[in-house]
Amino acid sequence: APTMTPPDLYLWPAGSVSECPEGASVPQEDCWAAAQTLIENSAYFQAKTQQSSSLNIDDWSHTPCGCFLWDYSHLDYYYTFFDVSPTTCVAAPESSSICMLPTPTPIAGSNLDLRPAGSTSECPE
Repeated sequence: APTMTPPDLYLWPAGSVSECPEGASVPQEDCWAAAQTLIENSAYFQAKTQQSSSLNIDDWSHTPCGCFLWDYSHLDYYYTFFDVSPTTCVAAPESSSICMLPTPTPIAGSNLDLRPAGSTSECPE
C-alpha cells in the first residue's frame, strides 16, 4: 500500500506505477516540497542521502511521468526527479512516484432518496 502522509500525498512503492492516477498528479512546482514531506515521513529514505538540492527536470523515456524519487538502491542515495513528458511513462524498479490522494467527488445528499424497505423493486426513471 502507498505511504500516506499529510497533506494527502502518496509515495507509491518502488516500481508500482508509471504515472499518478487521473487527477492525482503533483504539479512540477510542488514536486520538490512534496518529496521533502514524504522523505521526512519515510524511514527508508531518511536513512539515505539525497544527492540533489533541487528538482531535476527532464524528459526521460525510462522513468515514470511526473514527480518521483529515483532510488539507487545498490548505493546509498536517491534523487528527486520530474519527468515532463505525458508519454513514455515507465514503472521503473528504481522509481517511487509521488502523487496526491484524489479528492473523491461528493455525492449531493439532497438528490438521494431512500425508499422504505420492501416498498419498491427498482428506482423510478
